[in-house]
Amino acid sequence: MKLKNHVLKKIKDISIGEGIISVRKILFESILAIFCILGLLAVIMGGVEVYLQGKWQLGFVYICAYLPVLACLLFRKKISYHSRVGIVLLDFYILSVLILAGVGLSGAGIPLLITFSVLATTFLGIKMGLVSVLMSFIGILLIGSAMSTGMIPIDIITMTNSTRIEAWFMAATLFIFIGSIMVVCPGILQNSLQRTIELIQEKTLELKKANKLLQKALKEREEMEAQVIQAEKMEAMGRLSACVAHDLNNVLSAQVGYPDLILMDLPENSPLKEPILKIQESGQKAAAIVQDLLTMARRGVVVADVINLNHIIDNYFHSPECERLKKFHPDVIIKNNLNADLLNIMGSTVHLFKTIMNLISNAAEAMPHGGNIIISTQNQYIDKPIKGYNSFKEGDYSVLRVSDTGTGIAPKDIEKIFEPFYTKKVMGKSGTGLGMAVVWGTIKDHNGYIDVQSTPNKGTTFTLYFPITRKEISKTTALPMEEYMGKGESILVVDDIEGQRKVASALLRKLGYSVTSVAGGEQAVDYMKKSSADLIILDMIMDPGIDGCETYKQILELYPEQKAIITSGFSETARVRETQKLGAGEYLKKPYTLEKLGFSVKKELAKE
Repeated sequence: MKLKNHVLKKIKDISIGEGIISVRKILFESILAIFCILGLLAVIMGGVEVYLQGKWQLGFVYICAYLPVLACLLFRKKISYHSRVGIVLLDFYILSVLILAGVGLSGAGIPLLITFSVLATTFLGIKMGLVSVLMSFIGILLIGSAMSTGMIPIDIITMTNSTRIEAWFMAATLFIFIGSIMVVCPGILQNSLQRTIELIQEKTLELKKANKLLQKALKEREEMEAQVIQAEKMEAMGRLSACVAHDLNNVLSAQVGYPDLILMDLPENSPLKEPILKIQESGQKAAAIVQDLLTMARRGVVVADVINLNHIIDNYFHSPECERLKKFHPDVIIKNNLNADLLNIMGSTVHLFKTIMNLISNAAEAMPHGGNIIISTQNQYIDKPIKGYNSFKEGDYSVLRVSDTGTGIAPKDIEKIFEPFYTKKVMGKSGTGLGMAVVWGTIKDHNGYIDVQSTPNKGTTFTLYFPITRKEISKTTALPMEEYMGKGESILVVDDIEGQRKVASALLRKLGYSVTSVAGGEQAVDYMKKSSADLIILDMIMDPGIDGCETYKQILELYPEQKAIITSGFSETARVRETQKLGAGEYLKKPYTLEKLGFSVKKELAKE
């Protein structure tokens, strides 16, 4: 029973891919073990018979037959399977022939030869089984011939007809008939088993492939569901942020615009100058926070300038933000390793400055007891996808890398760090919780990629990839106010917010323009039916009523060459681009200053 369980366990442990050969090996090992046990009993019984009858030749035969079988069992790891099968079968054949020659047709020789053929078929296949039948047939005829001619002594033969060649020929003929049947039937069964196993193996492989495809599909579906949830969350946050930003920008317009008008009328030594500047600075900071909301929603980045990351990094090192960080983190050392030949990119200076500022701020926060921040740049050609990105475009990239020696980011938190308001920073020293969301939005809007590598308690490295441009940076100089003063040109301001109309009108009048303002698109069209304007400053989103794009379309029917500037508390949208395709000029983002408004108006009026 133990032997049976052992064999079954061995067969169960075999993989289907090993096929019938492995099954044959298991059967061979099992039968070999049985032969060794039975052979040991035969040797013992032979020894007893030798002791009682003095026939030492018989004992010698038993021992010689037993030793090869024992050797195949003991040295199974050193002797190949086919060699051991050959040794055992040859030994079995010789023993069967000797018994047949010694005992005659009445003994166990014929059954042993049939067993020999069956074993050959079992261990080596049907072809070798038929060869073994032929060997046995020849052996029977040779022994019969030898006995009939007296070459083999017959004093031990128990049947008188053992000396007749006819009896041996009949026995050989009967043997080849029975032996062939005994070989062919197991052989066919083995071949059927072989084909069945191969079929099972093939189906198993198909199932494994199907299972892999299913697992891959399920994983992709989970990833897509997670991306959809994330996208919906970001979209909802984006809509909320955009609406808030639009309203705040309109509110902030007065705080940013009116100080310019007041400062122009104040004497240089007025005590009111400093507090008014502070009011304007506060408005600009609030506008910057609103811009963060738009960037996080990926609605506020206009990538239109040729810039170099080295210049932005240098500007950061000389900025008040960097000085403030050093004050909060005196034990943090910031080092740089910038490539002097860094290639340019198309980007937004404001957003990339904020990206660098946020990354360095995060790095400093991760080192409460001090450490090193290394900011480096390099040119890199990407010719194969980077891990984590399925569609990383081949090409040249300007690479920005920010590394720290801080506490690192736990693996479970890495996927969350770009979510809005997800922060573990210290209150009072950090920003609004939008920092990394702004970084993510900025990278995406620059058609770039970001890679994060972090080891807890060792540090974090952010690597940012930006597609390069072969364009050169254009040199611009600030124009004095006299350069963008007007000469009485007529301007129509269209805006649904009364405060915004008043600010824009006041700034334009200060610049020397003749200004008229209306509260919506319909009023603007009605005004243009009766009058004209050298330039229209057109708000894009007006509620209720038609928007800026539709307003401009209707005005173009009256004045096909009408010049216009687009303004919005939102950022550039498809409707803005559609309006520009119709012929509108620059897009001016609220809140705007006297200088920005004056420069944009002057530039548009100068167009032919």
